[in-house]
Amino acid sequence: MYSYVDKYANLKDYYYDYTKNLHSQIFISKIIKVCTEFCVNG
Repeated sequence: MYSYVDKYANLKDYYYDYTKNLHSQIFISKIIKVCTEFCVNG
């Protein structure tokens, strides 16, 4: 049987992983944008 605490802990871990991935995707896209502008503008 699944307890409420376990459910909450899993949800928290999932949310943490999701936000971490989201932040790294935003960070990577910023780096790509800066590199692209640098390459284009030379």
